[in-house]
Amino acid sequence: MGRTAEVTQVAFSPGCECASDEAVRGCTVISAGTDNVIILWDVESGTALRRYQGHQGAITGIVPTPGGRTILSAAVDGTVREWRVDLDYDDLLAWIAANRYVPELTCQQRAQYHVEPLCEEGSAP
Repeated sequence: MGRTAEVTQVAFSPGCECASDEAVRGCTVISAGTDNVIILWDVESGTALRRYQGHQGAITGIVPTPGGRTILSAAVDGTVREWRVDLDYDDLLAWIAANRYVPELTCQQRAQYHVEPLCEEGSAP
């Protein structure tokens, strides 16, 4: 899962730029390239942890946000993307639950799917 294309950008996770050998644990580095792929690496082991794909052109810029939970990337395709880099599955699920949009059901949908409480006659959804 390494990188075979030309590397165009490299960035360290927040707080890891000048880490001592002992502080390297938990630090990550991000690389981006002409293959339109971002790879998140573990600094200590050199292992590729995740790959992010979605740009339609070479990536020209990457930067981790100050909290280190997301990466912003820009590419020659004219797009800027935000990527989640949570390595903890439970944290990712909690973020999804807190940020997802769940629309209110209409009275017709409540009746169709037998969702309580049902609407009263003549009431709005």
